[in-house]
Amino acid sequence: MRTLYLLSLLTVIVAVVVAEDVSFKLLIHVKDARGQQLIGLAGDQPVVTISYLINNTKREENRICGPEGCLFNITLPIGVNATAFIGINISVSWLGIQLHKERYFLNIDELMNRSVVTRIVRINSSTVRVIGTNDNDGELQNCEVYINGLNIPIRNLKIDCGKYISLPFGNYNTSSSTYRIANTLVNVPPLSGRFEVINGTSNVKIRLGIVNLFVVDLRKVDGSPLLGSEVQLKFLDAGNVTVYRGTVQALPLYLRDLPYGQYFIEVSWKGVQLIGTKVTLGSLSRSVNLSTNLIPKVNLVVVDKDLKPVVSNRLKITGSTLNVETVTDENGYAIVYNIIPGSYTVTSYWKNYSLNTLVHVSSSEARVELPLWRPEIKVSTVLECGERCRLPPNLTVELLYGEDIIVKALTLDAIENLSVSSENPVYTQVFLKLRVTLNKTLLYEKIVWAGERSFSIKLPFFDLSIEVKDYSGNPLPDAIVIVEDKLGKRKTISDYNGMVELPFLYGNQVDIEVFWGNVSVARKTTQATAEPFTISSMVYPLKVEVKGALGQPVSDATVSVQIRGLGYDFKRNVTTRDDGVTEILIPAPPGSTISLVIRKGRISLERQLISEEVKKGYTVITLDLLVDFGWLQIRTSEAAAMFTATIILTITIFVIIKIQKNKETRGDIFKMYGVPLEEEEKKSFLEIIRDRFRETFGAEEEEAESEGENGGLFEEF
Repeated sequence: MRTLYLLSLLTVIVAVVVAEDVSFKLLIHVKDARGQQLIGLAGDQPVVTISYLINNTKREENRICGPEGCLFNITLPIGVNATAFIGINISVSWLGIQLHKERYFLNIDELMNRSVVTRIVRINSSTVRVIGTNDNDGELQNCEVYINGLNIPIRNLKIDCGKYISLPFGNYNTSSSTYRIANTLVNVPPLSGRFEVINGTSNVKIRLGIVNLFVVDLRKVDGSPLLGSEVQLKFLDAGNVTVYRGTVQALPLYLRDLPYGQYFIEVSWKGVQLIGTKVTLGSLSRSVNLSTNLIPKVNLVVVDKDLKPVVSNRLKITGSTLNVETVTDENGYAIVYNIIPGSYTVTSYWKNYSLNTLVHVSSSEARVELPLWRPEIKVSTVLECGERCRLPPNLTVELLYGEDIIVKALTLDAIENLSVSSENPVYTQVFLKLRVTLNKTLLYEKIVWAGERSFSIKLPFFDLSIEVKDYSGNPLPDAIVIVEDKLGKRKTISDYNGMVELPFLYGNQVDIEVFWGNVSVARKTTQATAEPFTISSMVYPLKVEVKGALGQPVSDATVSVQIRGLGYDFKRNVTTRDDGVTEILIPAPPGSTISLVIRKGRISLERQLISEEVKKGYTVITLDLLVDFGWLQIRTSEAAAMFTATIILTITIFVIIKIQKNKETRGDIFKMYGVPLEEEEKKSFLEIIRDRFRETFGAEEEEAESEGENGGLFEEF
């Protein structure tokens, strides 16, 4: 080198001296070792220094090279040998480091014909792309590395990841690195920071402490995926900066390129935090499995206060994370999805009321007890007498809310008691109307509070057995019995045993009136009773014995009884038996008049009964009846007359026969002697009979005439 320098100097000395100044431009382009344009950081440009000697005077110039290179203007003075060479020392600095130094010789003769001399200088550097990678060698963006030269004087050179830079040959170390996440620059550790740049190096990879893939798996309490949740990840080492926030649409959740360090992961459901926990990301912790207490499906068992299911009931469930409406099914179930354990308000509806109930959910099934229950109505009789005190058919029991029927029951048959409950539950805080009717007749009505729940009604229904007896204590059949209770009057007739059965009387007492015929024979007011009730009437059994004039019994005689009193007139006929006796029941209330009329054919007798006979129940009636032929009745007087008439008739017949014989004899005599019969024929038949009677009986005729004068039987005849 020294020899070349001396040779050059000698050449200049011996050269031909030029007659004028020589001016030219020296354009120096600085390239890397591969001839590529140098790339530096912002503002980094190569610095070129040239120096040369003119007339033993050293000239030195510096230029910062731009993309067009470094342009130097050089003027050589007059007297320079035209055949000589000029040597120029060129020094190149890059990134503050002198990387190139050379001496460049220019022929002055050639310079005289050129205005620009271009020189390309290659320095000991390679233009490389600095690549920051995650821990899985995945290229990163938004990171920076700080490098130091190990054998070159470069300190804390900050290079953006993915950028190109021309680095001098040598060994480097990455001192630190940063990574921009969520618009925040955070420090990350370099995992492999050493590298070497030589001629031909094009890429430099620096592995940083950044997790390539962070896997987050979220599960509900049953292990099913927790889709729809909100996840927030905060980087604690960077001042709690939020590096991720989003709604989970698919699981697992993949989060990429997260710096190593401590994080706080928060899982929320509809604004309520389910999980808040710290996790550490590093080379050995790249995933996390989190189970939450979110219940995917909750069966709400909706019951009333009787623990019976409430069906087809509209519900609204509200809470911190829930606001849904649903309807219970036929089993009282309502399904709600994705519930965080806690307390919720269940709003149910009854008529125009909204009912709020607090329910605590901690598992897949929760019971909601609504302030509803089914009212119960028990209807019975006042008296506890089993089958003898019953509720009647067509008894209607109703429980109403306004005009809406809550409960309705109708008795079809007689029953001892009625118990009915509502099929649908009723709000416990309302007032209801309880009503009982019988054949549309109102028996009971009352405003009741549903909170009482059970309503007991005792109605004064009872079955009354009445034994009707006559004055003697014997059963009185066919008596008309009228019983008046609160529902009105009922009429019936006693049976053969004098019994009357009256079911379903209503009231605490009844008025009883007994009629025999159309005559009121007994009245009484009695309290409700389940025991048979005896009522004695003023009906008297009367035995009537009818006798004839000789004391003989008179059969088939008609006995007519007539009883008169205020507002009534009783008549009845009976017939005597073969023994002349008949029995008859007669109503005889005080103040009545009792008349008896006994008839046997054309013979009759009328008389009044006295009270002693009525109470005694026996009377004897003697008719003026001597002979009873059935078709003909004869009195005593009539029998005597008939006896006399019979005798007279017999005598008369005898006389007639005798007269007839005498007449025939006399006629024969008269005819024999020719005597006329005119005088005899002029007499009447009675005169002839009388005459013959006198002739025959003589003195007896006179006695008979005497008796005739005294009103004897003959004259009557």
